[in-house]
Amino acid sequence: MKANKKIFNSLKYVSMISQLGISVIAPAIVCIWGAIWIKSKFNLGDWVVLVGIFLGLASGICSFINYMKMFLKDMEKEQKEYEDKFKF
Repeated sequence: MKANKKIFNSLKYVSMISQLGISVIAPAIVCIWGAIWIKSKFNLGDWVVLVGIFLGLASGICSFINYMKMFLKDMEKEQKEYEDKFKF
């Protein structure tokens, strides 16, 4: 039973790390791609791509912060359950 719980926890953390990577990288890629498309479609200057880069980085950072808040909340919950389990 303990082995199953260890495997479950390992898979849980692997999935959390991969989700973090996707949630940070995807907004940046989409914003940069969109800025390049807007630049070519409307014949605008390179400043549009810079705005896209900054928006992508900002959204990636916001996504990272929100994800870390969720992760820390989950870790606090697990710690509380662990402490309650071994409380005398």
